[in-house]
Amino acid sequence: MTKHLVISRDPIEIELKSYHKELLNTIDKYIENFFFETNFGTRKTKGYGSFTIENSQFCESSFRYFRTQANKKDDYIGMLNEVSLFYNTLRAGINLKDKNGNTLFYFKSNMKLYADSRLETWDKKAIKEQFFGSGALRNARDYKDILGFSAQENWRNTKNPILNIKIEKKIVGIDRIPSPILFKPVYQKNDWYIYIIAKQTSPLVFNKGVQISEGGGRRVTLNTVGSFDVSDYLAFVFDGSSVIRTHIEAAFHKHDYFSKISAMYSQISLKKTL
Repeated sequence: MTKHLVISRDPIEIELKSYHKELLNTIDKYIENFFFETNFGTRKTKGYGSFTIENSQFCESSFRYFRTQANKKDDYIGMLNEVSLFYNTLRAGINLKDKNGNTLFYFKSNMKLYADSRLETWDKKAIKEQFFGSGALRNARDYKDILGFSAQENWRNTKNPILNIKIEKKIVGIDRIPSPILFKPVYQKNDWYIYIIAKQTSPLVFNKGVQISEGGGRRVTLNTVGSFDVSDYLAFVFDGSSVIRTHIEAAFHKHDYFSKISAMYSQISLKKTL
């Protein structure tokens, strides 16, 4: 089934009717917060399917947020692309290459650094060791999928295409792991504000065996993390946001991604209300 990005440029009016006045009063009391903390449809955690009550008043100091460089109200694609770019800094990292395999931009995943701080090996390194290296797996955990489970991944090597592999992942009894981080785009004050909303991670996804295989028949099983507090992770990331210039190698500072990511991180509030 083909999916399409559909934009509603005009407000959508919804009328709620009920004989129960108390129910309507309760809905009226909570509906603004409900829409603010909820997106709908596929890729909803990445900012898609976002609706807000018209003329809602949000307190910026209560949430971490950043403003995108795409600041025109009808530039939805530019705004969502920046949300995706930011999300990649939190989850898988960024390794952008040209057609010849030369690295154009590299951002080491904050999740990898977080795993290091817990004296554990994150999954990308463990998978590389298993399929391309010695096969040694020391204290390895699947961290990346806690921020959203990807059942299939294509690992490409532009300099040596023979090393390209397609990875399939499966967790018995679990079809998907919704990301505990919700990005809520709201257009206000002539800018796109991207609010970062942390939600609890279900304990049902902890210590689950992730079966990882590739077309050549090689397999490995990694357990997901034993515990994960998304607020603790975000504090780990954003409390170090002032050193983003040193996080990204100087060779990549002239790339457009550097200015965008630097601007995002410099804006994010450190308020501990997540």
